[in-house]
Formats: sequence, structure tokens, C-alpha cells
Amino acid sequence: MDILSAGLMVSDIIVSPIDAGVFSRDTVPIRAPKFLPGGDALNVAINLGRLGADVGLCGMIGRDASGAFLVREAENACIDASHVVLSGEAGTATSIALCEPGGERHFAYYGESNYRFTPDCIGDALLQNTKILHIGSVMGLKAFHGDALCDLFRRAKEYGVVTSMDATYAPDGISFGKIEQALPYTDLFFPSLWEAAELTGRRDVREMRDFMAAYGLRIFGVKLGKEGCYVTDFNEECFLPAFACDTVVDTTGAGDAFMAGYLYGLLRNWGIRGCAVMGSALANFCIRDYGATANAPTLEQVRLFLEEQGIAINL
Repeated sequence: MDILSAGLMVSDIIVSPIDAGVFSRDTVPIRAPKFLPGGDALNVAINLGRLGADVGLCGMIGRDASGAFLVREAENACIDASHVVLSGEAGTATSIALCEPGGERHFAYYGESNYRFTPDCIGDALLQNTKILHIGSVMGLKAFHGDALCDLFRRAKEYGVVTSMDATYAPDGISFGKIEQALPYTDLFFPSLWEAAELTGRRDVREMRDFMAAYGLRIFGVKLGKEGCYVTDFNEECFLPAFACDTVVDTTGAGDAFMAGYLYGLLRNWGIRGCAVMGSALANFCIRDYGATANAPTLEQVRLFLEEQGIAINL
């Protein structure tokens, strides 16, 4: 397969609109709740599947209706879900997303199946048949830290696999020590601005770049939210503003959509700017609808969108 997306798989329940006064009132009227596939690894995989990439998914779910739903959604997006692991003890991870009218969201999260997912679930036979391994939100995977993450990426590099990861918020805190050992075996690392600041102790993206340069990364990027993104291969750098969006409906999954687009470009050797353009385009589609993947575009939709922006990419 071209890309194996591994990590968080979550059943998302989207509730909106919710304002800060929800806990001061007995009952709050909402729109019909949405039940959607989520979790960073699944979000990335679905976006890639909609683009037509040869993508596989590896994560852990429970033996329950929510887990079966996530597998069906993955297969509907033409994803190879045969490597998803069933847990006999933990239920499928579930997230209740409370969305404010402006698009910001807050989560109530149960993640036991994700916490039990380990690097050993990604065997050598799977790595031998993968071009790119992406770990979706490594900080949210309790078993993917230190020696375990380092061993996984080292094994991947032995088979010539391109390695990628992003960060996310972690209930037990973001710590540079969780990923430091694996960085010499990491090709692409793309945290958000807040995550990068927590990891490096720096506030300027160029200072973050200088900090990360010592670890042998091939590409380092920072997601800047509505400001766009910064990416460097330590020879050249690119600041790319976000594409304009008149109505932001829900920012859930925007970072995952960006990663999917970036990985798609990386697969095609587009260079750091071309990859960032593709990532930014997918993020723009994402924020126009509720849920992380409800508006995931096809390759033709992306092509037409970029043409409207005056950008030509050979898709």
C-alpha cells in the first residue's frame, strides 16, 4: 500500500450549537446530533481514500457497534481496514464534541481502546508492504512513546518506509521525551503551533526549526490554524497562508485533513510548498461542514478548488 495510517480511531458524536452557558441551564436546544467516524488516524485515512490513494488503517477498536461502524466507514472510503485490531477488553473510543457557533470545539473523551493500541500491532510484514507510515497524534497513544516508538520507526526505516507523525493534546501532558528517541528515524513531524511550543520551549517557528534541526528530521512543519502553516526541509522554508473560508462551520479534523493532503503530496514528491498547498486545500474543505471527514473531497474537487485559487498542480 502507499500509506498506512495508524493510531487513533474514535466514534464521534457532534453536538451543536453549544455556548459557554450550557452548564447554567437545565435544557439547551441543539440541532440533530451527528454520529461520525473520527480519530486522527482514521480521519487521515478517509481523506486519503477519498483522494484515491492506496491507504491502509491500523488501530484498535472494541467488539461493539461503534467499532463495527468505524470499520464500515473506512471500507466505504476504499480503505484497507483488515489491519484494525479488535480488543476483547476495551470499548471503542468515543468522543463527544461540543461545537460553539463560531466553529471552536471541546471534547469529552473515552479512549481506552486507543490507549491499549501498541506498536507491536504494526508488524514487519505490514511495514514491508508500506511506502509511508503515518502515526496520527502520537501524544494521544500512551504506548507509542520512548523505546516503543523508536523501535517502530527504526523497523520501518529498515524496510525503506517514510515515517511521519503529528502530536495532539495528551491528557498526561505533552513531553519532548516521549518522541525524542524516535526523531532520528522520523522523516516528517508536523505539530500544531501550541504543541511545537510545548515540545521545544520556543515560541518562534524559526527557533523551533533550529531546535529540531539537531535530530535529523527530513521535514519539520508547524500547523498555524487560521494563519496557515510553516514547513521546512532545513534547506528551504515555506510560510503558506490558509485559504479563505467565508463560513467556518466546524474545525474538527482540520489538522488531520491537512496531514492527509501533505502526505498525498509527499507520495508524489511535490516538494514542501506543493505538499503544503494540498494540505491547506483539504483543511479548507474540512472546516465547511460538521465532523472531521463529512466534506472530505475527491481529487477532482481539489483540482477545481485550486484552479479557482489560480493554482495549478499536476494531480
